[in-house]
Amino acid sequence: MSNNPIAMQSKKWIIDALLELMNRKAYHLITVREISSKALIDRRTFYRHFECKDDVLRLVIDDITTEYLNSIKGIAPTDTYTITKNFFEICFQNRDFINLLYRNNLMYFLLDKFYTNLPIIHAQVRSDEMSETLSQDMDYFLFFHAGGFWSLLFKWVIDGMKKSPNDLAILASVITNRLI
Repeated sequence: MSNNPIAMQSKKWIIDALLELMNRKAYHLITVREISSKALIDRRTFYRHFECKDDVLRLVIDDITTEYLNSIKGIAPTDTYTITKNFFEICFQNRDFINLLYRNNLMYFLLDKFYTNLPIIHAQVRSDEMSETLSQDMDYFLFFHAGGFWSLLFKWVIDGMKKSPNDLAILASVITNRLI
């Protein structure tokens, strides 16, 4: 996000307006005109910051992703439990947003960002032995592992996020340790 306080405030108003509108109507029915009106800004101001409403969601997801990556950076040793617990804690903190994505069939925005960051996340937990063993097939390993992680997130959202992040971290650790 820009360091310009006015630009930052405008973006916040736009984000808040979109999320509030998403609570009341389907995302695909929301227009930039409605977002601008709700944010009490001119449409030109919206377009000064974003090309389309999808970019607003991407900005929120970028902020959540940065928070997650910062939470695992520098933790040693980092294991499946720690990676998973931090991930689900941040998801729980942002549960209203994640539920909006889910209700509007927009989880793919989160998934795209997740896949982009797989190498960074994996670098926190991989062993040199694993890297050597899977060197030519690392992408397949990452996508396989991420698919399980992603499915766990979906199941958690579908179930109303009732399990604690700690419970999910323990479950993911047990599953991963049995697979590897």
